Amino acid sequence: MDFNVPKSLYAHTPIIIMIGLILCFIMLPQGPFYEWILRSEYGVIENLTILYTAIAAIIAYNLIKLSNHLPNTRFFKVWFALFCISLIYLGLEEASYGQHIFKWESSEYFLENNQMYETNLHNLTPMMEQAPKILLHLAALFGGLIWPLVVYMKKNSIQ
Repeated sequence: MDFNVPKSLYAHTPIIIMIGLILCFIMLPQGPFYEWILRSEYGVIENLTILYTAIAAIIAYNLIKLSNHLPNTRFFKVWFALFCISLIYLGLEEASYGQHIFKWESSEYFLENNQMYETNLHNLTPMMEQAPKILLHLAALFGGLIWPLVVYMKKNSIQ
């Protein structure tokens, strides 16, 4: 199977977005507009997080279907399924499950217990906010660096 993905899709675009965001942080004067654009629930960072998790979830889902030719197919399918589910969860949490889009009020429980008064779990306690991020970072570190390095070392030591 041959995939011709333009290099700009996976290399240049994220770099350009990152540079643009850094310039926004540096060049925009502090004040209400700065806070609204970069730090609010409707700002660039919040919306890009939701967009990126949606794109990444779609990619993870497609990788489930494309992993048939890989060794340990079942492992890869489970791995990418967990990534897909985790990314959907992360995106929905960041979007407060649509609360800001559809303009509903949080239930009494979330109003009393959520630091931001939103319908999401990650603002209930500091641990609830950090645990999913830590797990995602560990999974990315394992799946993107450690495992490929081990496979590479095994492949080169056998020959």
